Amino acid sequence: MDTELNTSAQKGPLFEELESIVSIKQAEAKLFQTRADDARREAEGLKRIAMAKNEKIEEEFRSRIAKLRLVEAEEMHSKKLEEVQALDRAHREYSNMKMRMQADIKDLLLKMEATKRNLSL
Repeated sequence: MDTELNTSAQKGPLFEELESIVSIKQAEAKLFQTRADDARREAEGLKRIAMAKNEKIEEEFRSRIAKLRLVEAEEMHSKKLEEVQALDRAHREYSNMKMRMQADIKDLLLKMEATKRNLSL
């Protein structure tokens, strides 16, 4: 009987410690989700900026082509197009990073659920 009390007394702190770890991991997951949401909003903002910049570049190109010689206008357009492509690449890299982060969060949540299920058994 005394051994049973000692064993159950030892399980209590261990279970509380595991619950604490699960809570910490859930908080981390929420933090990652918040970061992912922020990243998504930032990516959408960057995409809007890139689209607006692209439209502005195209408008600028059309107005300058009438004033400048064709060769000069084409050089300017190429430079601006490279800028837009660089922004687009940055946006794609950012989106890929975000997707990887979301997959990591999903994996973490699945592991936490499995741990939680194992603890409740």
